[in-house]
Amino acid sequence: MNNNVLCSLHGIHYSKKYIVCGDDFELKKLGDLCDINKSVKLTKSKYNYVEISDINENTITKSKELLKSELPANAKIIATNNNILISCVRPKKSKMTLITDELKNIDDYVFSSAIANISLHDKSYCYYVYAMLYAMSDNFEKDLCKGSSYPRLSPTQ
Repeated sequence: MNNNVLCSLHGIHYSKKYIVCGDDFELKKLGDLCDINKSVKLTKSKYNYVEISDINENTITKSKELLKSELPANAKIIATNNNILISCVRPKKSKMTLITDELKNIDDYVFSSAIANISLHDKSYCYYVYAMLYAMSDNFEKDLCKGSSYPRLSPTQ
C-alpha cells in the first residue's frame, strides 16, 4: 500500500504537488510516454494551417490552405492520427483535441507552435491519456501556466 495519500488521479485534488495512483498502476511523467512538439521538416508545397482559434469544442472547425511560402513563422507542428493537441495559451478543455482518422489527410495539416503536439510512443494509450488530460485541464492555467495577462503553458514542463 502506498502511504503517500496527498492526491488522487480522479481530478479533485489535481492542484496538489503529488499524485498517487492505485497499487496496480505505475505513475509516469507524460514526457516519458511521448514526444512533445517533435521537430519536423515541412516538405509539402501547401498545407492546411490551424491555429488556436480554429480548435473549438475539441474539434478542428476550420483551417486556412496556404502555400508553404505563405505560412506564418510559427507554423511548425505536424500531427499524426492519435496525437493530442492542446493550446499552450490559456489551455482549456475546448482548446484540446485528439486527432482521429475522422480528420482526413492529416499529413496535409500544419499547426501553430502555440499548440502542443503530444505524440505518444504507444498509440494504444491515446484515448486514456486524452481523457486524463481532459479531466485535469481545468487546472492547467492556474497550476501550470506562467504569466498573468497572457498565461502560457510550456509543453516541456
